[in-house]
Amino acid sequence: MRDLPPSVKLVYIVLIEKGALTQQGIAEESYLPARTVRSSVKQLKEIDVIDEEISSQDARQRVYYLITDDREGS
Repeated sequence: MRDLPPSVKLVYIVLIEKGALTQQGIAEESYLPARTVRSSVKQLKEIDVIDEEISSQDARQRVYYLITDDREGS
């Protein structure tokens, strides 16, 4: 994580503090533009730090969470 851009680290910290969020939720909490959030989420997924699942409230959206969450293996 040391070599990642500050925006990616901010998304990571938001997910630590707030738990599972949609991209819109991450953008609202971090004040980052949606495009930056999409890029940051993609980078975190590529290094297996976060994962996604379909939102139970809106099947069109994905919820992102840290892989170290209790959801892992369930």
